[in-house]
Amino acid sequence: MIFTINKRIIILVALTAIGILDMSSISMAATKTNNLNVTASVATNCNIISVTDVAFGAYDPTNATDLDVNGDLTFRCTKNTAFKTYIVGTRAMVGAVNLDNLNFELYTDAGRTTVYPSTNAGGSTVTPNNSPIISTIYGRIPALQDASIDTYSKVLTAAVEY
Repeated sequence: MIFTINKRIIILVALTAIGILDMSSISMAATKTNNLNVTASVATNCNIISVTDVAFGAYDPTNATDLDVNGDLTFRCTKNTAFKTYIVGTRAMVGAVNLDNLNFELYTDAGRTTVYPSTNAGGSTVTPNNSPIISTIYGRIPALQDASIDTYSKVLTAAVEY
């Protein structure tokens, strides 16, 4: 009797396996489809990547030559975003000890003829793509200022408005 039950189970398993294998060779006769929507949105955005300081180094108030150095503002905006850059703050460094002022100016051009804006006034530029944009900051301390021996500094805020 035990042999008969086991034999029946074996036959049932074998027939099932043959049936499954046989059904896998059956071709499909129809196909149904439906649309799959894939969506995303891109928002206007700008991010500052880095700001390189305008470090003048040693200034000699007895020298009749202006002291010029450069820094930069690197940022990235979404393609076709209108943006403005400006640097907020007065253009005078303050001495650490004597509290004297040492005046300077920041420019957008190497000839130092166009002052870098300190507010968001003025026109904007549109990004052609989302590659990094480097805005060079041309700094100048005018010659022959009446400055005391001291260490001068000023913290300004670089801004990208979009």
